[in-house]
Amino acid sequence: MIKIRKPTKQARLSRREKQIVKMLLAEYTQLEIAKTLGIHPNTVSDTKRRIMEKWHVKTMVGIVKEGIRKGYLEMEDDLT
Repeated sequence: MIKIRKPTKQARLSRREKQIVKMLLAEYTQLEIAKTLGIHPNTVSDTKRRIMEKWHVKTMVGIVKEGIRKGYLEMEDDLT
């Protein structure tokens, strides 16, 4: 029998992380994300790194694939 586990707290994305995933899927650049959200570009970079750690991916392609798999593409119209 296969047990389905709830995502651990570590694997869940924060509201900001979700915003950034949606914006990456909508092809926003790091600078565009920073300007839109009123944050520093380094904050965007740090957030992308945390997303990669939580999702166990190594590249932006991994974020995109996992974001699509988790349904973030359908949510992209609500970017902020």
